[in-house]
Amino acid sequence: MRHLFFLAITFIMALSSCNNTPAPASQNANWAHTATVADVIQTSNYTYLEVNENGSNYWMAIPKSDIAVGKVIYYNSGLPMTNFESKELNRTFEKVLFVQVISDDPTGEADVTRMAPTTTLSPEERVTANKSGGDKKKIEIDPIPGGMTLAEVITNREQLAGKEVMVKGIVTKFNAAIMNRNWIHIQDGTEAGDYYDLTITSNDETKVGEVVVFKGKLSLNKDFGAGYTYDLILEDATLQKEM
Repeated sequence: MRHLFFLAITFIMALSSCNNTPAPASQNANWAHTATVADVIQTSNYTYLEVNENGSNYWMAIPKSDIAVGKVIYYNSGLPMTNFESKELNRTFEKVLFVQVISDDPTGEADVTRMAPTTTLSPEERVTANKSGGDKKKIEIDPIPGGMTLAEVITNREQLAGKEVMVKGIVTKFNAAIMNRNWIHIQDGTEAGDYYDLTITSNDETKVGEVVVFKGKLSLNKDFGAGYTYDLILEDATLQKEM
Protein backbone atom coordinates (compact mmCIF):
# COMPACT_ATOMS: atom_id res chain seq x y z
CA MET A 1 0.00 0.00 0.00
CA ARG A 2 2.82 2.39 1.00
CA HIS A 3 4.55 1.56 -2.30
CA LEU A 4 1.42 2.48 -4.29
CA PHE A 5 1.10 5.73 -2.31
CA PHE A 6 4.62 6.84 -3.23
CA LEU A 7 4.01 5.90 -6.86
CA ALA A 8 0.92 8.11 -6.89
CA ILE A 9 2.81 11.05 -5.33
CA THR A 10 5.64 10.64 -7.83
CA PHE A 11 3.15 10.63 -10.74
CA ILE A 12 1.40 13.81 -9.50
CA MET A 13 4.74 15.59 -9.06
CA ALA A 14 5.77 14.60 -12.58
CA LEU A 15 2.54 16.02 -14.00
CA SER A 16 3.04 19.24 -12.06
CA SER A 17 6.59 19.54 -13.38
CA CYS A 18 5.39 19.09 -16.97
CA ASN A 19 2.68 21.72 -16.58
CA ASN A 20 5.22 24.24 -15.29
CA THR A 21 7.61 23.73 -18.19
CA PRO A 22 7.56 26.76 -20.55
CA ALA A 23 6.16 26.02 -23.99
CA PRO A 24 8.60 26.09 -26.88
CA ALA A 25 8.92 29.48 -28.53
CA SER A 26 6.99 28.36 -31.60
CA GLN A 27 3.99 27.52 -29.43
CA ASN A 28 4.02 31.01 -27.95
CA ALA A 29 3.86 32.65 -31.36
CA ASN A 30 0.83 34.37 -32.84
CA TRP A 31 2.05 33.77 -36.40
CA ALA A 32 -0.39 31.84 -38.58
CA HIS A 33 2.22 30.50 -41.00
CA THR A 34 5.68 29.00 -40.60
CA ALA A 35 7.67 28.41 -43.80
CA THR A 36 11.19 27.50 -44.85
CA VAL A 37 12.88 29.38 -47.69
CA ALA A 38 13.74 27.06 -50.59
CA ASP A 39 14.78 29.61 -53.23
CA VAL A 40 15.44 33.36 -53.42
CA ILE A 41 15.17 35.73 -56.40
CA GLN A 42 16.13 39.38 -55.94
CA THR A 43 14.72 42.30 -57.95
CA SER A 44 15.00 46.06 -57.52
CA ASN A 45 11.85 46.27 -55.38
CA TYR A 46 10.96 42.76 -54.29
CA THR A 47 12.55 39.67 -52.90
CA TYR A 48 10.72 36.65 -54.30
CA LEU A 49 10.83 33.62 -52.04
CA GLU A 50 9.91 30.07 -52.88
CA VAL A 51 8.95 28.62 -49.51
CA ASN A 52 7.89 25.26 -48.17
CA GLU A 53 5.07 25.02 -45.66
CA ASN A 54 3.84 21.65 -44.44
CA GLY A 55 5.32 19.92 -47.47
CA SER A 56 3.88 22.32 -50.08
CA ASN A 57 5.92 24.86 -52.05
CA TYR A 58 4.65 28.27 -53.15
CA TRP A 59 6.01 31.70 -54.04
CA MET A 60 5.73 34.89 -52.04
CA ALA A 61 6.98 38.44 -52.57
CA ILE A 62 8.27 40.59 -49.72
CA PRO A 63 10.13 43.91 -49.52
CA LYS A 64 13.65 43.63 -50.84
CA SER A 65 15.52 41.79 -48.09
CA ASP A 66 18.65 39.74 -47.52
CA ILE A 67 17.25 36.29 -46.77
CA ALA A 68 19.13 33.05 -47.27
CA VAL A 69 17.90 29.67 -48.45
CA GLY A 70 17.05 27.53 -45.44
CA LYS A 71 15.79 30.44 -43.36
CA VAL A 72 12.60 29.83 -41.38
CA ILE A 73 10.17 32.73 -41.58
CA TYR A 74 6.84 33.53 -39.93
CA TYR A 75 3.90 35.58 -41.21
CA ASN A 76 0.16 35.95 -40.79
CA SER A 77 -1.41 36.75 -44.13
CA GLY A 78 -0.78 37.91 -47.66
CA LEU A 79 -2.52 39.04 -50.81
CA PRO A 80 -2.59 36.37 -53.54
CA MET A 81 -2.18 37.35 -57.20
CA THR A 82 -2.56 34.84 -59.99
CA ASN A 83 -0.69 34.95 -63.30
CA PHE A 84 1.42 37.83 -61.98
CA GLU A 85 3.91 39.03 -64.56
CA SER A 86 7.22 40.45 -63.41
CA LYS A 87 8.62 42.54 -66.25
CA GLU A 88 11.97 42.73 -64.51
CA LEU A 89 12.30 38.94 -64.35
CA ASN A 90 10.50 38.36 -67.66
CA ARG A 91 8.54 35.73 -65.78
CA THR A 92 4.90 35.06 -64.99
CA PHE A 93 4.15 33.47 -61.62
CA GLU A 94 1.11 31.22 -61.67
CA LYS A 95 0.43 32.44 -58.14
CA VAL A 96 2.41 34.68 -55.83
CA LEU A 97 1.51 35.84 -52.33
CA PHE A 98 2.39 39.44 -51.49
CA VAL A 99 3.22 39.57 -47.79
CA GLN A 100 3.54 42.84 -45.91
CA VAL A 101 5.07 41.62 -42.67
CA ILE A 102 7.38 38.68 -41.95
CA SER A 103 9.61 37.78 -39.02
CA ASP A 104 12.42 35.34 -38.32
CA ASP A 105 11.44 35.20 -34.63
CA PRO A 106 8.60 32.81 -33.69
CA THR A 107 7.87 34.85 -30.57
CA GLY A 108 7.18 37.90 -32.70
CA GLU A 109 9.55 40.02 -30.63
CA ALA A 110 12.26 40.58 -33.24
CA ASP A 111 12.28 43.25 -35.92
CA VAL A 112 10.05 42.41 -38.86
CA THR A 113 10.17 43.22 -42.54
CA ARG A 114 7.37 45.52 -43.57
CA MET A 115 6.15 46.19 -47.07
CA ALA A 116 5.12 49.78 -47.73
CA PRO A 117 1.91 49.38 -49.75
CA THR A 118 2.33 52.37 -52.06
CA THR A 119 6.04 52.27 -52.86
CA THR A 120 7.02 48.71 -53.65
CA LEU A 121 5.90 48.40 -57.26
CA SER A 122 8.25 49.46 -60.00
CA PRO A 123 6.62 51.51 -62.80
CA GLU A 124 6.66 48.43 -65.03
CA GLU A 125 5.02 46.25 -62.39
CA ARG A 126 2.47 48.97 -61.52
CA VAL A 127 1.36 49.04 -65.16
CA THR A 128 1.11 45.25 -65.06
CA ALA A 129 -1.21 45.46 -62.06
CA ASN A 130 -3.52 47.78 -63.98
CA LYS A 131 -3.42 45.58 -67.06
CA SER A 132 -3.51 42.18 -65.41
CA GLY A 133 -6.47 41.09 -67.50
CA GLY A 134 -4.02 39.91 -70.13
CA ASP A 135 -3.12 40.93 -73.66
CA LYS A 136 -5.26 43.37 -75.59
CA LYS A 137 -8.05 41.57 -77.45
CA LYS A 138 -9.17 42.40 -80.99
CA ILE A 139 -12.88 42.59 -80.27
CA GLU A 140 -15.86 44.83 -80.92
CA ILE A 141 -18.54 45.07 -78.23
CA ASP A 142 -21.70 47.08 -78.81
CA PRO A 143 -22.06 49.52 -75.88
CA ILE A 144 -24.95 49.07 -73.50
CA PRO A 145 -27.65 51.79 -73.64
CA GLY A 146 -27.14 54.06 -70.65
CA GLY A 147 -23.63 52.72 -70.18
CA MET A 148 -20.15 53.78 -71.21
CA THR A 149 -17.29 52.29 -73.18
CA LEU A 150 -14.06 51.58 -71.33
CA ALA A 151 -12.37 54.39 -73.27
CA GLU A 152 -15.02 56.83 -72.03
CA VAL A 153 -14.63 55.64 -68.45
CA ILE A 154 -10.85 55.91 -68.59
CA THR A 155 -10.86 59.31 -70.27
CA ASN A 156 -13.42 60.79 -67.87
CA ARG A 157 -12.31 58.96 -64.71
CA GLU A 158 -11.68 62.13 -62.69
CA GLN A 159 -15.26 63.31 -63.21
CA LEU A 160 -16.67 59.81 -62.66
CA ALA A 161 -14.78 59.07 -59.42
CA GLY A 162 -17.15 57.94 -56.69
CA LYS A 163 -20.09 57.64 -59.11
CA GLU A 164 -21.94 54.60 -60.43
CA VAL A 165 -20.83 53.48 -63.86
CA MET A 166 -22.26 50.79 -66.14
CA VAL A 167 -19.97 49.02 -68.59
CA LYS A 168 -20.15 46.11 -71.01
CA GLY A 169 -17.31 43.88 -72.09
CA ILE A 170 -15.88 40.41 -72.48
CA VAL A 171 -14.37 38.72 -69.44
CA THR A 172 -10.63 38.19 -69.93
CA LYS A 173 -9.83 37.04 -66.41
CA PHE A 174 -11.77 35.87 -63.34
CA ASN A 175 -10.42 35.18 -59.85
CA ALA A 176 -12.86 34.05 -57.20
CA ALA A 177 -13.00 34.73 -53.46
CA ILE A 178 -9.93 36.90 -52.95
CA MET A 179 -10.38 39.23 -49.97
CA ASN A 180 -14.05 38.21 -49.85
CA ARG A 181 -14.80 39.33 -53.38
CA ASN A 182 -14.47 38.16 -56.98
CA TRP A 183 -12.06 39.93 -59.34
CA ILE A 184 -13.10 40.33 -62.97
CA HIS A 185 -11.20 41.91 -65.86
CA ILE A 186 -13.09 43.02 -68.97
CA GLN A 187 -12.22 44.54 -72.34
CA ASP A 188 -14.55 45.99 -74.96
CA GLY A 189 -12.14 46.76 -77.79
CA THR A 190 -11.77 50.44 -76.86
CA GLU A 191 -8.78 52.02 -75.19
CA ALA A 192 -7.43 55.33 -73.94
CA GLY A 193 -3.74 55.98 -73.54
CA ASP A 194 -2.11 52.85 -72.14
CA TYR A 195 -5.37 51.44 -70.76
CA TYR A 196 -7.61 48.90 -72.45
CA ASP A 197 -8.66 46.74 -69.47
CA LEU A 198 -10.94 47.46 -66.51
CA THR A 199 -10.80 45.61 -63.21
CA ILE A 200 -14.08 44.97 -61.42
CA THR A 201 -14.78 43.60 -57.94
CA SER A 202 -18.11 41.90 -57.33
CA ASN A 203 -19.90 39.20 -55.37
CA ASP A 204 -21.37 37.93 -58.65
CA GLU A 205 -19.71 35.18 -60.64
CA THR A 206 -18.93 34.93 -64.31
CA LYS A 207 -16.35 33.17 -66.47
CA VAL A 208 -13.71 33.99 -69.04
CA GLY A 209 -15.19 34.56 -72.50
CA GLU A 210 -18.61 35.73 -71.36
CA VAL A 211 -19.96 39.10 -72.47
CA VAL A 212 -21.22 40.83 -69.34
CA VAL A 213 -22.70 44.09 -68.10
CA PHE A 214 -21.64 45.39 -64.69
CA LYS A 215 -22.68 48.44 -62.69
CA GLY A 216 -20.56 49.66 -59.80
CA LYS A 217 -18.75 52.61 -58.21
CA LEU A 218 -15.62 53.87 -59.90
CA SER A 219 -12.68 54.34 -57.52
CA LEU A 220 -9.34 55.97 -58.31
CA ASN A 221 -5.89 55.23 -56.92
CA LYS A 222 -7.23 52.32 -54.91
CA ASP A 223 -4.62 50.71 -52.66
CA PHE A 224 -5.35 47.24 -51.26
CA GLY A 225 -1.94 46.95 -49.62
CA ALA A 226 1.09 44.85 -50.48
CA GLY A 227 1.77 47.06 -53.49
CA TYR A 228 -1.54 45.99 -55.05
CA THR A 229 -2.66 49.37 -56.42
CA TYR A 230 -5.11 50.30 -59.16
CA ASP A 231 -5.33 53.66 -60.90
CA LEU A 232 -9.02 52.96 -61.49
CA ILE A 233 -11.29 50.09 -60.51
CA LEU A 234 -15.03 49.42 -60.53
CA GLU A 235 -15.96 48.28 -57.01
CA ASP A 236 -18.89 46.41 -55.47
CA ALA A 237 -20.32 45.92 -58.95
CA THR A 238 -23.43 43.91 -59.70
CA LEU A 239 -24.05 41.83 -62.80
CA GLN A 240 -26.81 43.36 -64.92
CA LYS A 241 -29.22 41.72 -67.30
CA GLU A 242 -28.93 43.20 -70.76
CA MET A 243 -32.30 44.41 -72.01
